[in-house]
Amino acid sequence: MSLPPPLAGPTPIPAPQAEAAERRGALQLLDALDARLGSRAAPPGSLPLPPGFLEDLAAKLVADGNAEGLQQLVVPVGERVKGGLECF
Repeated sequence: MSLPPPLAGPTPIPAPQAEAAERRGALQLLDALDARLGSRAAPPGSLPLPPGFLEDLAAKLVADGNAEGLQQLVVPVGERVKGGLECF
């Protein structure tokens, strides 16, 4: 699988988030996945992830050598899954 070349120019700066979203951190990705699956665990207002988003994000973090970024996503999501399977 080949990845597209990196975008030229400066790294985009994320837009400010609401305080509640900021506290959710990487778990917002799980919220969006829950919303896509129609799970009761999705907080109100969660928007579903587009198809292939997580796969593309993980591939980009690996390609960029950003294991720390990948870990910041995977660890909180794994803890949520391990402790909250009853919500599915």
